[in-house]
Amino acid sequence: MAFYGIASNLVNYLTTQLHEDTVSSIRNVNNWSGSIWLTPIFGAYIVDSFLGRFWTFTFSSVIYIMVFTPTTLLFASALSCLVLLHRSSG
Repeated sequence: MAFYGIASNLVNYLTTQLHEDTVSSIRNVNNWSGSIWLTPIFGAYIVDSFLGRFWTFTFSSVIYIMVFTPTTLLFASALSCLVLLHRSSG
């Protein structure tokens, strides 16, 4: 979802904020988009050939847990603060 949100506005951002010409900004967005689609294929080949399925799954799961646990706790605490603030205001 983040990919499509960034890709849809990237040409506009490059032309207005970074003052690139339209052709150059479209070329940069196409290069970025191609890199986004090809990087997982190359990464999967390299990781599977060196680590195997089990270790690939294990490392991916550890990274996933390390990133999303603090994120979940942060948003849960922010939500509880908002609930308490709402209850105290009336």
